[in-house]
Amino acid sequence: NIEDVNDNAPRFPTKQTELEFPENSKPKDVKRTLPPAIDLDRAILGTQSYQIISGNVANAFRLISHREKDDILYLDLQVNGVLDRETIANYQLVIEASDGGQPPLKDQLLVNINILDHNDCEPVFSQNHYYSSVTENVTLGTSILKITATDNDEGDNGKIIYSLHQRQQSSQSLLNSKSDTTNQFDSVIDSTPSSAHFAINPRTGWISIIKPLDHESQDLHELVVIAKDQGVQPLQTSAFVSIRVSDINDNQPIVSVIFLTKNSKPMLREDATVGELVARISINDADALASDSSLSSSSSSMKAKKSSSKRFSSYHSFSVSLFGASDGEFGLKTTDQIVYLIVVTAPLDREKISKYHLIVMVSDDGHPPQNTTVSFDLDVIDVNDNPPRFDQTVYHVTLPETIEIGSK
Repeated sequence: NIEDVNDNAPRFPTKQTELEFPENSKPKDVKRTLPPAIDLDRAILGTQSYQIISGNVANAFRLISHREKDDILYLDLQVNGVLDRETIANYQLVIEASDGGQPPLKDQLLVNINILDHNDCEPVFSQNHYYSSVTENVTLGTSILKITATDNDEGDNGKIIYSLHQRQQSSQSLLNSKSDTTNQFDSVIDSTPSSAHFAINPRTGWISIIKPLDHESQDLHELVVIAKDQGVQPLQTSAFVSIRVSDINDNQPIVSVIFLTKNSKPMLREDATVGELVARISINDADALASDSSLSSSSSSMKAKKSSSKRFSSYHSFSVSLFGASDGEFGLKTTDQIVYLIVVTAPLDREKISKYHLIVMVSDDGHPPQNTTVSFDLDVIDVNDNPPRFDQTVYHVTLPETIEIGSK
């Protein structure tokens, strides 16, 4: 008999190999077969063991070996821990095979392991709530805000599609919703008025204006942006968007003159006393609904002579002027800084002026300013304030004595 000596080392058929494991592999449930190391020596001098000598971060893998009837020690690589592609996408394991010699002979195999992505990461927005402001005259098509979300998955699992919806109270519970609530979310908050004013580029996340905005109709739009990945079972998450519509001075003041007569017509007795009320001025402005400012009033035939102020819910101040009283017969008055009145400021004489053409002008201080003019004719009603008067105090006439009765 020829006695065997340990003159052959174990030999892997290749120096390196490639393997793939899905990242959702459960420990001890998934394994891959590796090529065994062949040793031409027999019995104890043949291949006796395998071990991972480097690259096994956090003991993510373990080796399983078994010997078949052909005396070859076969080798499997099994998942031993939790795999997370987003943390470690690749492993490089060095596996060493040893025989039973003294000292043992060895060989090494490099195993490159790629962790296959599983759609386990939902998109993440750069912030939970986005804010933007635009003026109400913004041009259609203007991009106003960029929304950004990222997804650590790869391939379609990490590709994000954005969509835009109206924010409603019921949407609060749907934030950070997964794919199983997608249909419910769409049916609850899609196709609503505010979202109709805006569109979002599904790829870039830019929000743009697609319908004219009006501060006076709605000065705040609350939206929900959905970021959904493109996995087979897609994941989605949500963020709030608040868009404030800033006012521009695009509305004229609305002026109403209410006459304080029984028939509500512009007329006044000529014996009206100084201070008597003629009419009340009511002013509204659709641009004037946000904050406090002042309203000033003046009366003049050509320019302002008197003024007072009124706190007005607006970012504007308003000037109110009265024209047409040539001798200052009428003016503006306020007693409570809420109601403005046209009052008699000088005696009237219908025999001199029987009709006044009065003009009320209201201007705001916008840029450019808007103004409104209201005019009316005020009739002065006659009163019996003049006695009959003879042309002369003494009349002289000469008559013939023969004049007939009834002669003129």
